[in-house]
Amino acid sequence: MSEATTAQIQALPFANLQANSHFWLRWLIAEAMAVQVNMLDAKSQLSRLVKAALAGEEVIIASHGKAQVKLVPCASAAGLKQLGALAAASPELLASQVDAAFAEAVDQQVAELFNS
Repeated sequence: MSEATTAQIQALPFANLQANSHFWLRWLIAEAMAVQVNMLDAKSQLSRLVKAALAGEEVIIASHGKAQVKLVPCASAAGLKQLGALAAASPELLASQVDAAFAEAVDQQVAELFNS
């Protein structure tokens, strides 16, 4: 894997063309398996490198020629996104069942489990 320079990153086709800013990302993905960039170039090209990582490109940031970190997109958080999502996810869950889960007897059972 060769280390990309600032000039090579800026020389990507249409990299500076605002109207079609994602074209260079598609080209980069098609042309290279991974891009390794040194720290200084990564600082000045961070937004482009992040876009490349979001587009599926493997972006590695190196220090003195040694790979240090890899830029990868964050996975979207799983779980409930809004109020009432639990009710929509489980329509068979009745209010009485929820109330029963928080009854005094259940509280006592939980307390006994912690105290034993």
